[in-house]
Amino acid sequence: MLKCLLCDMLPALSLVIDYQEKGNIYHAWRVALVSRYLTGASGLDKNGVIFYSALLHDVGIFGVGEHIINYPDLSIQKETPAIKIHPAIGADIVKEIPGLARGADFILEHHERYDGSGYPQGKKENKILFNAQIIRLADSIDLLMRRRPKPDKEGIAQYCREQKGKEFSQKIYDIFSDAYKRDGGEFLLAIDEDEKVKSVFSGVIKSVPEPKANISWDSLETILKIFSRIIDGKHHYTHQHSQRVALYAHDIAEAMGIDKIEVRKIKFSGYLHDLGKVAIPNYILDKPGPLSGEEWKIIKRHAFISYEIADSVEALKDLAPLVGAAQEFWDGMGYPGGLKGQDIPLGARIIAVADAIDAMLSDRSYRKALSLEKAIDELKKGSWSQFDPLIIRVALRLLYSNKWRLKK
Repeated sequence: MLKCLLCDMLPALSLVIDYQEKGNIYHAWRVALVSRYLTGASGLDKNGVIFYSALLHDVGIFGVGEHIINYPDLSIQKETPAIKIHPAIGADIVKEIPGLARGADFILEHHERYDGSGYPQGKKENKILFNAQIIRLADSIDLLMRRRPKPDKEGIAQYCREQKGKEFSQKIYDIFSDAYKRDGGEFLLAIDEDEKVKSVFSGVIKSVPEPKANISWDSLETILKIFSRIIDGKHHYTHQHSQRVALYAHDIAEAMGIDKIEVRKIKFSGYLHDLGKVAIPNYILDKPGPLSGEEWKIIKRHAFISYEIADSVEALKDLAPLVGAAQEFWDGMGYPGGLKGQDIPLGARIIAVADAIDAMLSDRSYRKALSLEKAIDELKKGSWSQFDPLIIRVALRLLYSNKWRLKK
């Protein structure tokens, strides 16, 4: 599971960041590809840190509600507090990822501009890190490709000529110019559509060296926690929800005497149990009243999407069955597969109880948090129908002991 952790997990993390209601926008993948286009031939990124930093350059954007590509105007970005601070938040997050600490400052400065008009610190000229300027140029090229009408490769080259000395330095422009001359801009044409990006990315990432790091299970958990922050950051009322679910699921599994390796697997799946909600429109998740039949159909898609995303990442394949079945009911009335009883993976049954505990004890768009006593009553009522009765008994024992220091 830990083999090639960064090359497996970080592209997936960037996809989650870029997932919008209409599908994935592949912004991070394209920025990373353009960064590699600029640095590959010159050997400027021998350790892969620029590439992987480019993949995560917008990791601090969660919680804004919309992706930064929806705010292309620099003045609006600087006037929007959540956007203006996203480079600093992203830098702090990347510092936690083994092997990428050196890239934190690239991310911090990727919205600085050579003429001093950027943010968050308004740095100017050579005070801006060279590698941050590489990511700045790559970011701008992706945004340029999203304009309508879409510019051709010469239009992109013209933009870069116009921005030298303004957005980035002459030296950065020269690097672009050299890359453009080598292939006549053909690489830019190869990534100008999302389907093309997926194909090119799968080939390019194989040639990018993985930053040297001491990879461990703690490393994987760190990245999964970041996943959970992205997932939960989409909605203010789910702040740290997935981290609490992971904790509750871990403690329930441990109290049941489950093998340590399986306990870890259950905890890790808890971080990702709501992964598919990145694809659910905010107007549904934030709706204060009852959902319509059509809205429920959309909500129910999230469990399968969670499974699909996890199953597509080599390091997460073992977690996919648990993540995908966390909404199944003991009596077979859950979703997406209508699994029943012990046909539901044990870890998924544990996560379902942990999820319900935190959901009931937290404020939601449609109601205030329940009292602990009321939540316990609801768990008892759900035993044998929604929940595995054995798991409910263990969870209640933990709740009565106040192991999680919940308000009574």
